[in-house]
Amino acid sequence: MQAVGVDEIAAEAGVTKMTLYRHFTSKDLLVATCLEAAAQNDLAAFDEIAQRYAGEPAEQLRAILAAVAAKIASPGYRGWSATNIVMELTDAAHPARKVAETAKTLTRARILDLAVSAKALRPQSLADGLMLLIEGAAASRHAFADGGPATSLVEIGGELLTVHGVT
Repeated sequence: MQAVGVDEIAAEAGVTKMTLYRHFTSKDLLVATCLEAAAQNDLAAFDEIAQRYAGEPAEQLRAILAAVAAKIASPGYRGWSATNIVMELTDAAHPARKVAETAKTLTRARILDLAVSAKALRPQSLADGLMLLIEGAAASRHAFADGGPATSLVEIGGELLTVHGVT
């Protein structure tokens, strides 16, 4: 985020710097707004999965793992925006960091709700394990590219579900 200047953002958007500042009072607010849109897209994907597998929390969890695996494997994948932001911005008061933390909290809460609904033996442990697996798979994609540990996300996630009694 800090490596990209407002001039570059305006040029990429095809607007003047003045137009950009008319809509966003600061670069920080612009980043927070973009991050909010990305987070909403991720949550909308969860909503679509919930509709597709209504009343089937175990299948929803499996579908989330599959969707995450597909996103991580997609060309040009650069990581989860929210994770990238919290790694870069150490100021807890930064508006983009607040958005990122909220997005991660909402994601974890949704996974926990599904773990509870799926009657996992230890739903909190399952939710945390799935979050760690997802975050780890995303991070490993940077180091190992196409052939690394991220390719095992769905398989390992399925094993984690089984260990926690989710069938």
